[in-house]
Amino acid sequence: MKSNVTVYSSRNFYLLKRHVVVTHRSHRLLVAKVVAPYLACTVIVAHCYDDPDAPDYETWWNLFNNWVARSSNVLLLADMNAAVGSVTSTSIGDLAAETEGQNGARFHRTLLENQFALPTTFMDVLGGHGT
Repeated sequence: MKSNVTVYSSRNFYLLKRHVVVTHRSHRLLVAKVVAPYLACTVIVAHCYDDPDAPDYETWWNLFNNWVARSSNVLLLADMNAAVGSVTSTSIGDLAAETEGQNGARFHRTLLENQFALPTTFMDVLGGHGT
C-alpha cells in the first residue's frame, strides 16, 4: 500500500522532501511551503493558547494572522481552542454551535478577513448530518 502516491492520468506523483520548505517553526506554529507536481500550497499547523492571559498570547495571534494573510492556497490544520457557531457568517455556520468565546471571535475574524470557511460548521456541506 502506497499512501504517499497520487495517480493522475496513469502517472504516479510523489511528495518528496525537496518539495517542502519549512518557513517558520515554533512550538505552537509550523508553516511549510509545498511545491510539487500538481500541488502548490502553504500548510499552516497551529495550536492556539487557550488562556488569553498567557504571556505570548497576543504575539502568537499576531504571528498567526501575519502568516495566514501573506500565504496562498492555505491548508490550515489547527487546534484553535475556539468555541464558534453562535455568531454565523460566510465563514462559520451554526452546525453544532457553541457560544463564541475570545479565541472564537479572533479566529472568526481571521477567517472572514482571508475569505476562509470552516466547512464542517455548515449543514449542507455535511449532507445533513452533524459532526
